[in-house]
Amino acid sequence: MRAASRALAILKALADSVDGDRSLDEISTIVGLPKSTTHRLLETLKAQGWVDNGDAAGSYRLGLEAAMIGSRAIQAQRPRAEVREVISRAAHEIGETIGLGVLEGHLVLVVEKGVPDRPFSWNLGVGSTMPAHATAAGKVLLSGLADADVEVRLRESGLTLSGPKTITELPALLEQLGGVRQRGYAIDDEEFEEGLRCVAVPVFAPDGHVVHSLGITAPVSRVTHARLRELASFLKELADEVDRYLTLERAAAAL
Repeated sequence: MRAASRALAILKALADSVDGDRSLDEISTIVGLPKSTTHRLLETLKAQGWVDNGDAAGSYRLGLEAAMIGSRAIQAQRPRAEVREVISRAAHEIGETIGLGVLEGHLVLVVEKGVPDRPFSWNLGVGSTMPAHATAAGKVLLSGLADADVEVRLRESGLTLSGPKTITELPALLEQLGGVRQRGYAIDDEEFEEGLRCVAVPVFAPDGHVVHSLGITAPVSRVTHARLRELASFLKELADEVDRYLTLERAAAAL
């Protein structure tokens, strides 16, 4: 059990790397193990295909086995075909990218998206992750948690700067989350990436907790703040439709 926990900690350290590679010293420090132990575990993981050599001498990155397992895990997270069709149709109707996300730790994982046939459509792929504190989708998902739980999730990662207007102080974020709970939608105004605005709404489970975010992302040149509010209304109706299919999916899985 201890060896498995250590190996998983190493894989997570590699997965959290910004550029994909980490040195032995970095990994050893992150996982809190001696370099000799870390090196032995890395070589074992490399022999099984979970880890590979990085570009720099003595560095490591995730291997093909991790990529294949990750790809299968993402596919397992994707919703049923009816939900994918609804989101795709809505994206073409509104003319902007629509994404469905779930909360994974301090990140938002994109599990589905619809992309319109239009220039300058945002194209972050299924399986991509975004910092929850810097995105409308993430703020919607975080709003479903108690403030204390939000703090725990963000304590280790911190509120790092992503876009030019990222909220980097916890009290300011918590204040925004209170507003999200009241109005039922969240806005990201160049907080994740310069030149982009996003609006997102929650999709609820039968017990009332937030399970998904449903968001629209578009260039600032196409969406004013007034337009974001209009899109929020559009998304709330779409969320009801998505929720009906997700409810059927959960019921079928329970049989």
